[in-house]
Amino acid sequence: LEQRGFYGMYQMTVDMEDDDSPAHPDPICTAESIVAAWDGKVSADQARWLFDHAVHWLEQSREEEELNNADILRYMGRIRKDVSTTTAVVEELLYTLEKQIQ
Repeated sequence: LEQRGFYGMYQMTVDMEDDDSPAHPDPICTAESIVAAWDGKVSADQARWLFDHAVHWLEQSREEEELNNADILRYMGRIRKDVSTTTAVVEELLYTLEKQIQ
């Protein structure tokens, strides 16, 4: 009932994981940036609720979680994907800048 009237969490996840056009491409989030990224579909109340629950989850997971080999491999895969994506963006920017200089 806490989430009644909120934009769907599943749809938010799908929106954020869209490789071509992620809803919130900036890695740093604020309640305001979340509301702006979803063009008002996410209310300020929902954004605050998300942050409160994320903080609670992080606090609990720090207390409970130990990484195993599968976790480490999963994190390494995410890091590799992020590095690959960042490298592609930087290469594209360099190419664009070189074209502008010519």
